[in-house]
Amino acid sequence: MVEFRELDAVVYGDREAIMINYFRYWISKNKANNKHFYDGHYWTYNSVSAFKKVMPYWSEKQIRNIITSLIEKGVIMEGNYNKAGYDRTKWYAFCLEDSFLLNCPNGQMDFAKWANGFDQKGKPIPISNPVSNPIIFVPPSLEEIEEYCRERNNDVDAEKFINYYQSNGWRVGKNKMKDWKAAVRTWERNSIRQLHPSKPKSKYEGLTIEECRKLAQQEIAEFNSR
Repeated sequence: MVEFRELDAVVYGDREAIMINYFRYWISKNKANNKHFYDGHYWTYNSVSAFKKVMPYWSEKQIRNIITSLIEKGVIMEGNYNKAGYDRTKWYAFCLEDSFLLNCPNGQMDFAKWANGFDQKGKPIPISNPVSNPIIFVPPSLEEIEEYCRERNNDVDAEKFINYYQSNGWRVGKNKMKDWKAAVRTWERNSIRQLHPSKPKSKYEGLTIEECRKLAQQEIAEFNSR
């Protein structure tokens, strides 16, 4: 599982914390190798499509929003240090390096394997052969839940849903949630059952006419004997 610092998650958000850890790894690695040092900062680079390959649990739109959020919060800055003028790959550096960079000899980290599909040697344009990455659970936003409920045309209260799972740490029973859409579908089924409860099964159901007559006579006899 890709880990992130709890303090980053508290201050900047869960998604931002995961992205910060990605930048932390690569910028620390480049600093250890004395690479990509420009204008007083160590940098890393990637395209949104490349981010999507290493972080398949997010859409490209979500990735752009996360990066924009980190820029607006003063965590990272954007740059362009590509050698080719036509190359629009974006570069990123921490605004305050000392606050975010890791003290890692040779740029090594425990979770290096999940990022090593993006070796930053040579030109930044070619990004291929994505690595197989562990899928981690990222809590959805209220807007995502509302959109999914609209797609399914259900009666699930998105705000009630997110408040419930935020309060219990996004758990289903004793286990950490793995698929919030599956949880929405469960709420949807429960909502349908509440609106259309099943009728209680009749004791006469499945009996023949003769059996029903005998059962009725027995009940009448029991009633008269009281």
